[in-house]
Amino acid sequence: NPSGATLSTERRWRLVRLARTYGFYILADEVYELLDWGSTNASSSSSLSSRSPRLVAVEAEQRLSDNARTTSTPPRVLSISSFSKIVAPGLRLGWIEAAPTIVKKLNRRGYIRSGGSVAPFAAEIVTGADLDAHLDALLGVYRRKARALATALRETDGILTPLVDAPTGGYFAWVRLPDGVSAVALAKRVKPAALFLPGPDCDPGGRPAGDVVLSSGGAASSEAAAEGGDASDDDVYPGSSRARGQEQALEVGATATTHSLDSHIRLCFALNDEARIRDGVRAIAAAARAAASEVSPTLTCDEQI
Repeated sequence: NPSGATLSTERRWRLVRLARTYGFYILADEVYELLDWGSTNASSSSSLSSRSPRLVAVEAEQRLSDNARTTSTPPRVLSISSFSKIVAPGLRLGWIEAAPTIVKKLNRRGYIRSGGSVAPFAAEIVTGADLDAHLDALLGVYRRKARALATALRETDGILTPLVDAPTGGYFAWVRLPDGVSAVALAKRVKPAALFLPGPDCDPGGRPAGDVVLSSGGAASSEAAAEGGDASDDDVYPGSSRARGQEQALEVGATATTHSLDSHIRLCFALNDEARIRDGVRAIAAAARAAASEVSPTLTCDEQI
């Protein structure tokens, strides 16, 4: 969500009503829904009354109010979330919330059933642990880190321009680079001082991915403003398809500047502490300033420092 936009309560109600009227399904990807500190002035995640309702809750309320008139309209909303975002990245288990009739249909599909130790472990977290207190703590930590990132970006004096002044949820912030500066080239230039996700990596129909490591292990976990995540198929290793794509990208070189997403980068503020976030932003800004001066050499010496 690079824009940081959030549907208002009124538009959520209208969207669900349209789905129920015209018979299309809403698949709500809500993995960061519980990591939202911007839609309420309260300091606690347990104060949910002032937050915009989730789409599945909107549908449930509409169905209750409609039952007095008709029960013929089938449910149309599915909410998908993940424990990997609120408990631990390595906990690759999610959950689906929907009306009982939808859940019953999904439960007949073998690929939905979860066995082994992961599902019981997650169930114990939900039923036996104080998940609300855990979420309260996460919101406090991520709020502070997001503010540190916003402050650091403002101190770059326009070299790094956030698409949203201050993140109000999730893990990430999107940033626009100076004109003519390639995100893919900048990622290579700034390593190992900092890591980030170049914009083209988020375009499945675009050019090959840039030269950047996404794993939080090894170098990524020790660098400022690093892109979060755990070791996965997205990691770059010799001989992998992703590594081969990067080799092709490096051959293309500076032509990446024609790609619209190549003027943007995604920063993760969830992984590092405030000091590392500031250091990482400064390193990226210095590299971006140097790259911009090469594209537009009219900058004065003082401006290039």
